[in-house]
Amino acid sequence: LTLDASLGFLIVPPSDRPLHVSAVTVVCAVSEDCVLPCSFHPGSNETIQWFRQGLGVYTFKRGDDQLGSQTPSFQSRTSLFQDQISRGNASLLLMWVKVEDQGRYMCYTSTDIDNSENFIELKVEGQSPPPRNSERIYPEPELSWSTNPPSPMRDPPKPEVQLMEDGLYNISSTIVKNSTALSSSCTVSETYVTITALTVSESPGETVGGSNREYSCFVRMCVESLEGSPVVSAG
Repeated sequence: LTLDASLGFLIVPPSDRPLHVSAVTVVCAVSEDCVLPCSFHPGSNETIQWFRQGLGVYTFKRGDDQLGSQTPSFQSRTSLFQDQISRGNASLLLMWVKVEDQGRYMCYTSTDIDNSENFIELKVEGQSPPPRNSERIYPEPELSWSTNPPSPMRDPPKPEVQLMEDGLYNISSTIVKNSTALSSSCTVSETYVTITALTVSESPGETVGGSNREYSCFVRMCVESLEGSPVVSAG
C-alpha cells in the first residue's frame, strides 16, 4: 500500500507482486518537447498511468490509450512510445512545455510480473537560445543601465516587468540621457544569457533641439541576440 499526500490518491498493488520505487529530476526548456523517463520490467497485461500532483496525465490499459480522465491542459500534448511499451519503456513525451507543467509526476506501471512507481520532478527553465521573434522570457529577467565612461546614475529607472498569461515575461525600461556620458547601454539577463540589448553612442555635447534625449529599451528576443530600439524625443 502506497500513500502519497502530494499526489492525493492511494495505489494498492496486488499483494503477490513486488513494488519497485524510483525518483529522478528532469529539467526541460519552456516551449520545447520533453521526455519524462519511466521504465519497468516487461510483462503482459501492461497498465501505465501518469499523474501530476493528483491530475490525470495519461493512461494506457489493455493495449490501448484510455484518455477519458485526462486533464484538459495535457490533451494533444502527451503521448507514449507505443512501439517500445512491450520492451518496458513507459516514458511520457510532453510537447510544448509550459511553465505550469512544473511539479511532481508519478508513472505507475503494472504487469503480470510486478508493479513500479517512478517519481519525476519536472523543472521548467527558459530556452537557450531565446525564442525567435518574441518578447516572452523565462525565468523572470533583470534589466540594468550602464554608461561609458562609468558615471553614477541619478534615480536609476525601475524596469517594468510584465507577467504574461502563459507565465513568461516582458521587460522594458526608459532613461533620460544627457551628454555627460558618451555611451549608454541596456543589459538584460536571465538564466541562460546576459547580453547588451541596446547601446546608444553620440558625440560630446550632441543634443536634440538643445535638450536631453529619452531612450527606451524594450526587449525583442531573437535566436542569437536580444535587440533593443531607441526612442528619441525632444524634452
